[in-house]
Amino acid sequence: MMMKTLFQLMIFLTFPMASFAATYDESTDGDLSNDRLNPTLFQLSYGTTSPNGIAGNNVVNGSVGRVGSTIDRDYLHIIVPTDFVWSELKVGNQTQVGSNSSFIGLSAGSSMPLDPSAQSATGLLGFKLYNLNDRGQDILDDMGVSQNGSSGFITPLSAGSYTLWIQELAPGNFNYRFNLILTPVPEPESYAMLLVGLAIIFMFSRRKIAKLTI
Repeated sequence: MMMKTLFQLMIFLTFPMASFAATYDESTDGDLSNDRLNPTLFQLSYGTTSPNGIAGNNVVNGSVGRVGSTIDRDYLHIIVPTDFVWSELKVGNQTQVGSNSSFIGLSAGSSMPLDPSAQSATGLLGFKLYNLNDRGQDILDDMGVSQNGSSGFITPLSAGSYTLWIQELAPGNFNYRFNLILTPVPEPESYAMLLVGLAIIFMFSRRKIAKLTI
């Protein structure tokens, strides 16, 4: 968590507060794939790392649930580009769940290796049972915990190919909204600027403490 906080501070100090936005909405763009081996590709939006990196907000609106014996699962493939990292996965306030929680899983690659009938999470990077308390929150860190066979991961996630699996087993349809946030990786000179800035802050803090103790 501390590493993520330092990374976010670095981004805040070295890049302007602006964003691009891409949206996938099942109501207008069509149903997301129910085939784990052929997930829907969601083209992420992001800024440029030079001269000013810009974070990318990428919103997915969909629904999952069960009608009779038919389960509607959503599989989504994304590609985090070079010079960017996947820093947050925020749950929208419009998100609904059934039976107190819904499932979201994450794997590396362009497909989901884990069969829905599997009894463990082996093959996943991580997963989470999200609920209404998670609305408005970033859950990417929570998903990274190794459990029931998943490998676990540390945020932010590096450039590469990933697949998301969203599922609800309760009868009915339950809407969800997720914001996948990409952040540019600071260039080496930005790290140097940050270190200088932190050193100055530390120096003035020490002087202030010294004056208070005299």
